[in-house]
Amino acid sequence: MNPAAGLLATIEGLLHDWLAAPVQVRRIGDGADAVMRFTVDGQPRELLVQTKERVTRADLERISPPRAEGDDRGWLLVTQELSPSMRAELRNLRINHADLAGNVYIREPGLYVKLEGDRKPPRRPPSTARRLNPFSKRASLVLRALMEEPKRAWGVREIAGETGLSVGHASEVAQELVRRAYARDAQGRISLDSAAAVLRDWAGAYDWRKNGVTSFVVPFEHDEVAPKLQRVMDSAGVSFAFTLLAGAERVAPHVQHGQTHLYVPAGKAAIAADVVREKLYGEPVSAGGTLHLLDPYYREGVFYGLRTVDEMPVVSPVQLFIDLVNYPLRGAEAARMVALGPLASQLGLERWQTQELTRIAD
Repeated sequence: MNPAAGLLATIEGLLHDWLAAPVQVRRIGDGADAVMRFTVDGQPRELLVQTKERVTRADLERISPPRAEGDDRGWLLVTQELSPSMRAELRNLRINHADLAGNVYIREPGLYVKLEGDRKPPRRPPSTARRLNPFSKRASLVLRALMEEPKRAWGVREIAGETGLSVGHASEVAQELVRRAYARDAQGRISLDSAAAVLRDWAGAYDWRKNGVTSFVVPFEHDEVAPKLQRVMDSAGVSFAFTLLAGAERVAPHVQHGQTHLYVPAGKAAIAADVVREKLYGEPVSAGGTLHLLDPYYREGVFYGLRTVDEMPVVSPVQLFIDLVNYPLRGAEAARMVALGPLASQLGLERWQTQELTRIAD
C-alpha cells in the first residue's frame, strides 16, 4: 500500500467513528488524491482530499489547489503528523486537516469537526536502503516518458524499452513514482497520476545552473543568431536544442530578451565551442555574453521529447519548464507562459490544474 492510500484508510476510519456513519473514499486523479463522501444530518457531503507525507511552512501556500468553477466542495489535507503550532497555523489559514495521531479539523458550511488526537502516529521501520531519486539523470527518463504520453498505461518492459533502462531499474523507478503518488499502478501498468506534483517537486530539485556553461559574445543581432547557429552546427555535424528564453520564444513567445542558450550533446561541447569561435566570430567571456553552450547535466535526457518549431530544435515543454523556473532574467514569467501553453496542451490539463502549475513559477 502506498503512503497516500494508508493515510486515507486511517482517516476514513477516524471520521467513520466520529460520524457513526459510513465514509467512502474514492481515488481520483490530478489535483486531489481522493474524494471523501459521507452523510451529515441526512445530507450527502463531499470533501476533496490531498495527502502529504509531511507538511512544512513552505508548503502552506500550495496546499488546497484552486477549485474548478462552480465546484463548492471543501478540501481536506491529510498527513502523517502535525505539530500543535502547525495545526494552529492551518486553522488560522482555514485549511481543513487531519493526521494519524487522530487530530481532525474540518470547518465547512453546516459542518464543524474538531478532534484532539491522543494516539501516536505509526513509526516507520528503520531502513538503511538509499531512497531512489526519480529526478536523477537516468531515472528521470521514466518521468519524461510518462509525461510525453500522459494518458498511456505502461508495462515495466515497455518503460525499459522506451528509456533504455534495465527492466529492474525501470521497475524500481516506477515503484518510487507510485510511492510518491506521482503515478498509479493498475494491474501492473503504470500511468501518470499527478503532473503538477511531479513538476513542483522536480523544479525544486533541479536548477539549470547544474549544466556546464560556455559563454560568448557574437557580433550579430539576436534574431540573426539562431539561423546562423543552425547552419554552422549542421555543417559541423553537431546536434543541439534551444532552451531557456531562446526555447520559450519559439513555443510561448512573451519575454523580450537578447540571450541564446542551447544544449549540445555531452562530449560535443569543445567541438561546438570551436564552431562558434571560428564560424560566428564568438569571443569567449567568463561572465555575461549573449550566446551560451550548455553541456547538459541530464545528458541525453534533455533531448527526450525534442520539438521542431519553425525548423528550429527546441527541448520538450517539460525540460523547458524546469529550466526556466529558476532562471533569473524573467525565467519564472516565461515558465508561466510555457505552463499555460504547450505544457498544459501536452498534459491535457484543466484550467485549475494549469493554474496550479503557474504557481510553481511564482
